[in-house]
Amino acid sequence: MESHGTARVVAGRYRVDARIGTGAMGTVWRGYDEMLHRVVAVKEVAIPFGMAAPDAEKLRERYLREARAAARLRHPGVVGVYDVISEEADDNDDDAGRVWIVMEFVEAQNLASLLRERRLTTEETAHIGLQLLAALTAAHQAGVLHRDVKPANVLVQDDEEGKLRVTLTDFGVASISGDSSLTRTGQLVGSPAYLSPERLSSTGVAGPPSDLWALGCTLYAALEGHPPFRSTDQFEVISSITIEPVPAPKRAGNLEPILAGLLEKDPRRRWDASRARRALQDVQAGKAIENTGTWGASPTAPTSPAIPPKPPVTPITPHTTTTASTTRKGTEYRARRTRWKRNLTISAIVAAIVVVAVLLVHLFGRWPSFADANSDTRANSEITPMPEATRFYNSSFPYSMDRPKSWSANCERPLECEFSPPKNEPVSGQLRILVIVESAPGSDAEELTRKENSRNKRDRVKYEEISLDKATFGDHKGWLVEYSFMNANGTVRHVRVFRMNGANNLVYSISLNADARDFPSYEYILTAAITSFKESGPAETR
Repeated sequence: MESHGTARVVAGRYRVDARIGTGAMGTVWRGYDEMLHRVVAVKEVAIPFGMAAPDAEKLRERYLREARAAARLRHPGVVGVYDVISEEADDNDDDAGRVWIVMEFVEAQNLASLLRERRLTTEETAHIGLQLLAALTAAHQAGVLHRDVKPANVLVQDDEEGKLRVTLTDFGVASISGDSSLTRTGQLVGSPAYLSPERLSSTGVAGPPSDLWALGCTLYAALEGHPPFRSTDQFEVISSITIEPVPAPKRAGNLEPILAGLLEKDPRRRWDASRARRALQDVQAGKAIENTGTWGASPTAPTSPAIPPKPPVTPITPHTTTTASTTRKGTEYRARRTRWKRNLTISAIVAAIVVVAVLLVHLFGRWPSFADANSDTRANSEITPMPEATRFYNSSFPYSMDRPKSWSANCERPLECEFSPPKNEPVSGQLRILVIVESAPGSDAEELTRKENSRNKRDRVKYEEISLDKATFGDHKGWLVEYSFMNANGTVRHVRVFRMNGANNLVYSISLNADARDFPSYEYILTAAITSFKESGPAETR
């Protein structure tokens, strides 16, 4: 960055003038493009003070990657990203090494500011809801998530008919769909009051439903003047989103069914964009909307008789092998919610775990590695039993393990056995549990796991490492790597691989590979399979 008189100039062309606003992700300035002679918005992205140099560089690279993804978007309801600049770091200059995102400048008030003046009517809320849905749909079709939809990022101005016209801004903190989104080297990405329950789960993997939850919170705030969960303590907000029912809106009127659908806590049952769009259009046409609060194209989300719902478990934990995921309670409405501080029950314990986990992120700047303290990461002590389990026995390399009775087993390759659900099971794309016997003289589970991780980073498209650490499942100790990537069809896949050392220089690899949307529903089967694994033993049926 240079200085021309008193003005700062970025990349030799963007003059930085007046400050527009400052948030957790950085400062936005009004600027001027001296090459194209136009007013721009210049965002100075924040790198946390005191962050270790390797972590800062990793964060900087991620900002650049995500901003470039956002720059692909072209839609009238989205503030465009023009340019991304990364300055070289300099140990002798604290101002060096910054990331700058140059965006379209829109002369408008943001929705948060407008809501401090007045609340919106149901007609106005339905009108801006349709516009925001159109913008998010365009982003999701391009494989980009916003991750920070909130009133402060919605610019509002009057159109020629006197109606509110909105533009969604700050896509510079967006990410590729399927990204592990809860933390960025220790940072909480997004505003706590607008984070979806699945973003606070053990994996933190986000998808389009996470943006739609945030949209529901934004429309709720437009009507009520505040989001569903609010507190001066962000830890209380996070715990409330995770464990408490959504409080009933008082001013939603005929929009209440739409809010119920968008604020469904289970992302699989949450309304998708097309259903929300049809409902908002019906409201504008004066039609009644049924208050079902379900997600997807049908009144009830499809379920599989072979895969019963998992019991509720801790929604967030620093352990890498937890079987936690979003529960299937659905969105519950009631006028008065019980505060977690007054409830000395299991809910209070869960809330405390959430607080401790988030505090650990802020203290350590990342999820702490329990291997650092000579302690391996352990799986959830309560293993969810597998439905109608049967015992599988491999005679070529003597081992046995449980598998769902309805699942098929394919062991055509000598060292691999693949287990998959029946064809009539409602899954998105291929889903499988794979057991591989690896002969590795001189190698062990840790070395093979690290090699696989390095290979994936090099070869996988949009690869994101979620965790890499020691792990224990029952009596089995080994190494676990978890990651997401985008396949050739543009679909985000979620993979968890556990390796353990066996006899005779063998290493056993047991993994789950699934669409990111299906992964939370099947991870407990992987955990049960690993826990039941025996290197030798007679075939059993039960």
